[in-house]
Amino acid sequence: MKHWLEKRISQLRWRLRAMVLLYTASVLVGVTLAAAMLLGLLDYWLRFDDPGLRIIALLAFAGAIAWAGYRCAKVAGGAEIPDVHLAAFLEKHFPELQDRLASAIEFLRQPDDDPLAGSAALRRAVIQQTAAQAAAIRFDRVLDRRWTLRAAARAALVVLLAAALVAADPTAAGIAVARLVHPLAPVSWPQRTHLVLRRHTPRVAMGQAFEVEVAAAEGTQLPPDVLIYYRFQSPDGTYTVQAEPMRRIGDVMVARRDNVTSDFAYRVEGGGDRSMDWLAGQVGAPAALMSLYVEVLTSEYTWWRLGVL
Repeated sequence: MKHWLEKRISQLRWRLRAMVLLYTASVLVGVTLAAAMLLGLLDYWLRFDDPGLRIIALLAFAGAIAWAGYRCAKVAGGAEIPDVHLAAFLEKHFPELQDRLASAIEFLRQPDDDPLAGSAALRRAVIQQTAAQAAAIRFDRVLDRRWTLRAAARAALVVLLAAALVAADPTAAGIAVARLVHPLAPVSWPQRTHLVLRRHTPRVAMGQAFEVEVAAAEGTQLPPDVLIYYRFQSPDGTYTVQAEPMRRIGDVMVARRDNVTSDFAYRVEGGGDRSMDWLAGQVGAPAALMSLYVEVLTSEYTWWRLGVL
């Protein structure tokens, strides 16, 4: 059966373990949720669909969790202190123990008939005197709970913020999590922009300019940046794609390509709208005057005035 001093030391260790458990849980929960929210919000704002960027986001998320786990493991390892070392730590904070607590704990582990341990009566006297001095001391005063409470408070704030974001838009929260943990899955954000062609010329005369205007569908907003892609086919059958930014004029985006000399295809992307198919642009021969026929009709009165009649 454990001595009263050993029970006091064990109680202190259990309280220390509880503090460490609360700290590690708070750090892990706080860092995990904070990293997920930050990366999810970035994805929500930027809408990056490049698989490489999504994999980098997942690696950053895993790195944040690994860092939190490493830090928690170090703290948890520091809580596993042997009784004698914990007693020595208490002696430093409570001088009234007169450096006897560690010795008393060691004496309690030694049998009375141990010939190498010295006088059994002296050991019992040290144990009794130390127990009497320790009775008036609260060992838990050495525990600094501030760092644990701060970690718990931060984790609680992060949890509340995460709950608020989920409550505000559960669908977006689910999409953000799915895109984060499955970067190669075909999970896309709903379109915020729908682009429509307002004016375009699918047939262009050789050497003339091609122009197109794009507007936002009713109920949506025109994004600040819209790109038009041109696709040209080479003589060997390969394709070359060129991208150019469109210029905003009023409530439309305008693109112009001068001196078009070959057939091409084009499509427009902007905001979250990447659904437009390739549209064909054909180049034809310019209009030419092949022949001219002039017929002049006159009246008898006209000839009379000219002196012909």
